[in-house]
Formats: sequence, structure tokens, C-alpha cells
Amino acid sequence: MKKSFFLAFSCLFLSFAPLAMASSHDSKTLHLVADEWCPYNCEPNSQFPGYMVEIAQKTFEPMGYKIEYSIMPWEQAVKGVRDGSIDGAIAPAQSDAPDLIFSDEPLGVNSNVFFTKKDSTWEYKGISSLESVSLAVSEGYTYGKELDEYIKKNSENKSRIQTSSSDDALYENVKKIQFGHVDVMLENPNVAEYKFRLINFGDGYRIAGEVKEPAYYSNLYIGFSPKRKDAKELAAALSDSVKKMRDNGELKEILDKYNVPDWK
Repeated sequence: MKKSFFLAFSCLFLSFAPLAMASSHDSKTLHLVADEWCPYNCEPNSQFPGYMVEIAQKTFEPMGYKIEYSIMPWEQAVKGVRDGSIDGAIAPAQSDAPDLIFSDEPLGVNSNVFFTKKDSTWEYKGISSLESVSLAVSEGYTYGKELDEYIKKNSENKSRIQTSSSDDALYENVKKIQFGHVDVMLENPNVAEYKFRLINFGDGYRIAGEVKEPAYYSNLYIGFSPKRKDAKELAAALSDSVKKMRDNGELKEILDKYNVPDWK
């Protein structure tokens, strides 16, 4: 996709946005961020901002908070939440950023699946099977101990590992698969299949295996900044809200918009 000057300027602005926004925040504003990862978090200020964004809105707006949601590269998002310039990160696992403050109640479940084009015959049969293909991943993500070590070891070898680091790294990786720039993509199946549908690639891919490490079938959360004095109270309120929304049917109503089943 050809990038315009406007897009380049927008990306430059986003790189400074957390600090600028933080200076204007009061305690009743919650600035939540992540890279785009539909259906968990999608396009800001749209009819479908992502089901985790909608859960946050349903939880905190009645409490008098203003939700500000924006997208940015994942590593930048987590860094901003850690240093307190941003209030929360959307959809981390606890292993992604264990120093953040998490609710007891999860907001989803993550797993990692290998995708190829439909006409490929490659199958994931352990780390050694990756040596014959090029693999697309997103910078700052964790995929399990063995895979993380393989990715780190081969990070400079573009014939084996290609890393995307934009605020829509998934889109870049899907395009790499679609146009044959890589052989395999590693991604959460809910996220990948949602994107495939959006770009009309719904019948052009196949699943070629999954990460087997049990620790990486992980719960997903909104992680709050440890710099916020009320972070634990926010996490507790979110837990209570998810339970109530599950009981009264509001959670199902939100999830149905995104074709996502309740993780419980």
C-alpha cells in the first residue's frame, strides 16, 4: 500500500501522542492503547472498536471515567503503560508484561496458530520444521519459550524470520502471506481469521499447526499502569463488571457483534 505524507505524519504524531495526552489527563480519564488486534481492539471511534474496548466503556463510563482509546505499535504501548504516560494496555497476557496490574477475571484467551496459503503443504512439526520456511511474526509478541528463542536466534536472517512492528503489524503479515513474501504466519486464530474476512482472503489460507506449549494458551486482560494509584481498584471493578455482564447477557451481546464465543 502506498503511504501518503498524511499517513507518515500521523504515525509521527502517534509516536509522541502518549506523552502529550498524559499531560492533559486527570484521574477520571483512562487512555487505553494497543496495536490493532481485532476483534479484541479494532478501529478507534468506529462502530466496531473491539470487544475489549466496548467492555471497558460499559464498565468505566457509568463510573464517570472518560475512555480514550488509540492504536500504536505494541512495544511502544507497553512501555507507555509501564512508565505511566498511558493508563492501560489492551489484550496482554500476564507473561507479556507481568509488572502491569491485571483483573482477576480475564477478558479472553490467546493461542497461537501457524497459517499458510491454501495451496501450501507445509505442516508445523516442531522447531526444526521452521528451518525450511520464512516466518512472519509481530515485534514485541511472545509465542512460547522455544519459538521466542528461535525467532531471536534468526532475527537477522530474513529468509527465516520477518518481523512487523507497525500499529497494524497483522495487516502487514497477512499481506506477506497473501502475496507470497513469506511462507508462514504465526497469529491468534480469532485475530487472523477476523482480518482474513475483512480483506476477502477468507478462503485463501489454511491452518498448518499450533503452538503446543500449555503456558501459551494464556488468558488476556486489560493491563493497567502500576503508576496509577487506583490501578488495583480499576482492575477489581473490571472483574466485577465482566461477571455481571456475563450473568445479565450484556457480554454475549457484545461478543456476538464480533462473532466471538465466550471464552468460558
